Amino acid sequence: PIGGPTIALAMLLHSRQSIQLHQPSYISTSINFLWVEYKEQFFWWEPIDMWRKLILTSFVIFIDINEGYNKLGRLVIGVLLTNVFLVLTLYVQPYRHVSDNALATCAQLLLVCSFVSGIAIKICDQSKEGVWGDDPCYD
Repeated sequence: PIGGPTIALAMLLHSRQSIQLHQPSYISTSINFLWVEYKEQFFWWEPIDMWRKLILTSFVIFIDINEGYNKLGRLVIGVLLTNVFLVLTLYVQPYRHVSDNALATCAQLLLVCSFVSGIAIKICDQSKEGVWGDDPCYD
């Protein structure tokens, strides 16, 4: 799984002059699906986004819940990573079209809401077991 984003980034970095100077080469036109929707200075955004997705869907599983972390720790890492990418997306506006930037921002916000909801549900489930004290979620 880590090979896809890594190879994509390597090919993009190899073709960066062709992409930024608008002088198409064989490789840059072959991989234009990776950079055509982004501003020239953010041609590398797609592999970074692939890494984000890979971390959120695969690498978080490797956080060992038997070594001091619990499932809540996985959710916290997910919400932190999603917030970092939300702020980056808002700050750099990597897409050529405003609507694409808005859609990416909304998707990040929905992910943050999902992770925060998961944290709340996990805390409430643990409160039934007495982990968080006197029932903060249920009366």
